[in-house]
Amino acid sequence: MEKLPEDHIDRDVFAQVTKVDDPKNEDPNFAETIPTDGGDQCGIVSALVSSGDIFSLTEHGDFLVGSGKTLGLKKVVEGGKEIKRYGDVATAGEEVTLGEVKKVVKKTEEDFEETWKILKAWFRAREEEE
Repeated sequence: MEKLPEDHIDRDVFAQVTKVDDPKNEDPNFAETIPTDGGDQCGIVSALVSSGDIFSLTEHGDFLVGSGKTLGLKKVVEGGKEIKRYGDVATAGEEVTLGEVKKVVKKTEEDFEETWKILKAWFRAREEEE
């Protein structure tokens, strides 16, 4: 765990999630599958913004916050909160520029990709140790 950068990952939360991984379980690599859902959600958010549908961002921002908190992915949580905030503002009838939202979504996608690379390397190292 100490190899995971604290600015990206809450080590205590991530350690709890990886305790669920057990060769005897139906899904012995449970923790490894969760970030894929977050990546899918980043793609959905990007598509919504590209289509101009910023009103649906609240729901998808919430999903990113929830999945990020589940795994301890700090930067994904931050990005999800920003995306949700833009969705809330748009829903309230306040003006939101698509350019602002695109910047936040792009940054969140980049942060997610960077964090996912870190996690993949960590999972690979864990497998090699076993």
